[in-house]
Order: sequence, then C-alpha cells, then structure tokens
Amino acid sequence: MLYHWFYEPERVRVKLNEKYRLLLFNKLEKFGGPHALSRKIGCSPATICNYFKGLGLSVGFLKKILDNLKIPYEEIEPLITEISWVRNPKLPFNLDTVEISSLSAAILGDGSNTTRLMYKNTRSELIKKVEIAAKKVFGEITIDHRVTEKGILYVVFPRIVGRVLTFNEIPYGNKIYQNNGIPNSIKKCGKKTKKAFLQQFFDDEGGVEVNYRRIFLSQSTDCTKYLPKNFYNSMEKEKAYYIKDIPNSILRELHPSKILVDIKTMMKKSFNISSTLRFKRIRRYENHATSFWELDIGKKDDIRRFYERINFYSYDKKNDLNFMVNRSYEMPWNIYEIIINESIQISKKQGFFVPSNVSKNLNLPFNSVNKRIKFLNKLGIFSRKENGYILNIKT
Repeated sequence: MLYHWFYEPERVRVKLNEKYRLLLFNKLEKFGGPHALSRKIGCSPATICNYFKGLGLSVGFLKKILDNLKIPYEEIEPLITEISWVRNPKLPFNLDTVEISSLSAAILGDGSNTTRLMYKNTRSELIKKVEIAAKKVFGEITIDHRVTEKGILYVVFPRIVGRVLTFNEIPYGNKIYQNNGIPNSIKKCGKKTKKAFLQQFFDDEGGVEVNYRRIFLSQSTDCTKYLPKNFYNSMEKEKAYYIKDIPNSILRELHPSKILVDIKTMMKKSFNISSTLRFKRIRRYENHATSFWELDIGKKDDIRRFYERINFYSYDKKNDLNFMVNRSYEMPWNIYEIIINESIQISKKQGFFVPSNVSKNLNLPFNSVNKRIKFLNKLGIFSRKENGYILNIKT
C-alpha cells in the first residue's frame, strides 16, 4: 500500500524541484499567464506568482495547476523536494515495510497519535530504533527531541507521520478509549513484517520474569460503559478491584484488549507460539475505569520459540530472555531441604512465607519451587494461610 502526496490536506505546504517549478510556470502561458489562470481557479495573480517563486505552494493549489495542465499527480512525485517538514521525501511512502510495521507498533505501544505524534521510552536504543524506522520510510524528517519532568526521553514527529499512520489504520485519538487491534494491513503481511510489529510491541508493553519463567504482555482498555452505574459509583478512585471483588455478571461483559487478542492469534498462526490471555483487575479513575489484561507465555517450548522467532530488541529484556532460556534448570539433589531452610529463614522475619520470595532468594524458577511447596503442604510440613504459608515443624 502506498501513500501519495496528494492524500495530504490541501493547505499543507509543498516544494518542487527548482527546474520543474520554472517549467510549470512557463506552461502557464497557454492560459494567458497568471492573470488568466487566477480567473480560472479563483486565486489572485500575486498569490500565483508567489507560489511559482517557491513561496508557500500548497497541496491544494498544486493539484489545481496540474489538473488544468492535465498532468497526472503521480508524475511529479519524484520532483517534490519537501512536504510538511520532510525534506527529500521518499514519495510515495511505502506502507508495506518492516519499518512501518515497527513504527505502527511503537505508536500503539509507548507512543500516541493525537494532536502530536510522539514516542516515549526509558530505553534510548528503542528511541533510536524508532527514529531510524521513520527516516527510512519518510526521508529527511524533522524530529523534535524532548525530556519529561521525570527525565524520560521522547521524540515528536511532524503531523504528516500521524496522518500516514492513520491512513494505515492507526487511529487518531486516545488509545485507552479506542481499544485498537493490529492493523489489517500488517495482519496480511509476511512473517518478517509481523515479527517487526510483535517485537516492537513486546519491547514497549511486555517483559520477562526470569524466576517465574514467563514472558508477559499487558494492556489496559476503557471499560466504563460495561460497568453498572451502582458498581461504578461504589468504586474507590485509584483502587484496584480483582476477580474476587467483581460480580460474575460484570466479568462476563468485559471486553478484552483487542490488540492482545490479535497478538495471541498472530503468534499462534504465524509462529506456533501459544499463550494465555487473562483478566487481571479494574481500576477507577476520575472520569473513567479501565480493565487490565495480560498475555502470558509460560510453557517451555513456547518460550523457546519466542526466543528463536521473535525475541526482544531492547538490551535488558533480550539479556533476561537469553538467561531464562539458556540457564540450567536442573534442581539440586536436596532441593526440598533447601526450600525448607529458606522458608524457615523468611518465616523468622515475618511469621510466614510466600513461594515467590523463596524462589527469588534461591534464584530458582518459581513454578518449580511452588510445585514443591505444594507437595510439602500436602505432607503437613507447611500449612496454607490467607497471606502465605506457615511452618508446622519446630525450628
């Protein structure tokens, strides 16, 4: 799919190659010069002269000139030297590329497409990656570098980038209210383009939990309209409400994040990676409520396939995944004794213990530790309480 210069709003400024601009100006003689043309298209002679001197030529006016000269719009595309803060634009912009896929994921992830198109991330390598992708697609693009009050890097792109992405099904507006999915244009592309989208989105919105041996991806979406007024009004602001706090009749009405549903489907169909989509919680804010969803890759074979076929780009997440996949999971021969001793140490400090703390302290996979704690619980060595486990043996 291509995006042409004449798709731009009529008031957008455009510059032509100097020689071709003069050639067009000379062709005006067939209309009797600027005065005759001004009567034909409803524009003052002075404005026409200014346009052809290279002062403020607009997309709308250029289209009128070409229409009257019977010149196809596409013919002048290689002769445009600047359009909407993009110098030497790579017109027409090709939207079937790895770079546009990565850029789309970035805006749907840590970016936004509102009154300005921006991308924010704490990892400088991801900022640089998105900048390079934009320049490969658009040309010599003007990018504004800024820093938030909290010291987080972000970049602001010209609005033409936002208009192109909107044309490519990245909607304009606040993402949390729209519940966007993956653009159909990307769903139809090959594996390389799909990988670029998935990798960028996992870099922005996902992560690795080594001790839990899982890869996760999370998203929030507005759920205000699915909540009965009496329940919504009873919610405390900023408080999280989990499954146990929410009636089943409401849970059944909640709509999951579309992009997580699409990613789950794409990973399975294109990369044979299975995952689980779970509802986590609801949170009330000043004027709306959001539901929080998480996609989880937890099986060993699926983690390995993600590692080999998609992976991360950001250094820290890539290193965590590499460590999780390639480290040895062989349990010590006296693993039960080790777990019991660590549980004793934790219990001495707080009166109880939870499996995640044992796993973290021992630097062992959570699932392996949790499975053995449950077995010790059945044997009566531990007892399950509301806040964790307690010891049934004297220390």
